[in-house]
Amino acid sequence: MGKLKKVGIGIGVIAVIYVIVVYFGFCDGCTGPLSSNPSGIISDERYDNMDDESLEMYSVDWNYRDIQRNIDNYKGKIIFVQGTVSTIHPDLEVITICEKSAGNSCDVIFIDTPDRYLINDEISGYVEVIKLSSGDKFFPAVHDVSLTCSNC
Repeated sequence: MGKLKKVGIGIGVIAVIYVIVVYFGFCDGCTGPLSSNPSGIISDERYDNMDDESLEMYSVDWNYRDIQRNIDNYKGKIIFVQGTVSTIHPDLEVITICEKSAGNSCDVIFIDTPDRYLINDEISGYVEVIKLSSGDKFFPAVHDVSLTCSNC
């Protein structure tokens, strides 16, 4: 086999590996069985079949600003959220909730959920912290583990 043919095969193999890596991607910091959805949020499913008592034991105290500043400390952790649905994106299976903070301000959280909610639904429950959204402002992006609606 000539030298040129070996180089060509080597380049072909590298190109195939590159395509596989780009097509399937990598989950930064995730372990265990993974699921993805139209929202692009990738979650570790280890919490999905737990009851609320178990989730409460796994949940961590959190502060909105601390999550924004130190997301790596919260990735993969369970937190309890409570708020009002302010935006829905059914095509992406994502909702945005407004969690009331000091005064009339609103801490925004993106929630990846297969459930259908409407604007002004009051939801609460446990979510898994996945990442910070990108854009003008950084909002926590989380995966629905056990959410309930109080006015649905």
